[in-house]
Amino acid sequence: MRTKHILFVLLLGIVAVSCRRKNEEIKPVADPVAGKGGNTQLRVVTKHFEKVIDTGTVYLRYNTAITQQDMRADDSGNIKFQNGNYMVVFDSLKRGNYYFFVRARDFKYTTPNDSLFGYGSFMVVDTIKQIHDVNINVRNWGNVYNP
Repeated sequence: MRTKHILFVLLLGIVAVSCRRKNEEIKPVADPVAGKGGNTQLRVVTKHFEKVIDTGTVYLRYNTAITQQDMRADDSGNIKFQNGNYMVVFDSLKRGNYYFFVRARDFKYTTPNDSLFGYGSFMVVDTIKQIHDVNINVRNWGNVYNP
């Protein structure tokens, strides 16, 4: 009887030791890295009180959806007439976050109220070929609080 107990405990010990498995580390999927080399086209139109602005520059920053301390841009383009409207077109963008900063002018106003600024963000979520229209509202310092 004692032999059965010893064999049972020995067998139980062998089973307990042999049932260990190696846990492999599951690495999280990396965040998308925005930038050139993808299939997305962003068409950025700037508006001042629903009037399309035809003079200015749109600055583009990759991998961020919020403003940064330094206003360094990864890409930029001047507003020009294309595709039937005044816009800046950014081609071949990959999946990720993009931040826009606009400096423009509206000559309907006198200096210094003709200087306009605006900002916005956009997230590209797919890797398929696509075109997105992005509208950014710009304001001047004189009408920031008084529309």
